[in-house]
Amino acid sequence: MLLAAGQNGKSIELEPLLAKGYQLILLVPAMNEEGIIEQTMRLFLRETANLPNVKMVIIDDASSDDTALLVKSFSKQAGGKIQLLQRQLPQAQLRALPLTGPTSKLFWKAGTGII
Repeated sequence: MLLAAGQNGKSIELEPLLAKGYQLILLVPAMNEEGIIEQTMRLFLRETANLPNVKMVIIDDASSDDTALLVKSFSKQAGGKIQLLQRQLPQAQLRALPLTGPTSKLFWKAGTGII
């Protein structure tokens, strides 16, 4: 069962929405994640193999390692489920922003502990 949970603690099942044609796109920020990004992509593909409407966009924030190269290479094998958005100049900032409202949802595959 795929669930979505908001800050209010309520959760909803996503399978009915996905069956109606809705898409779930996971945005994954990455900067110098060369050591873990391939494992992240493999796990995502394994967990969403039966969910064609679930996709991942990895946002590379001008990594100085081979993060973007690994994502580009791996995404060619992923059948469109993984895409790369690459920034040329770093945009990350070290400050926390409060997440409120309908866009502040966490998505995970129930029973796996994967967010």
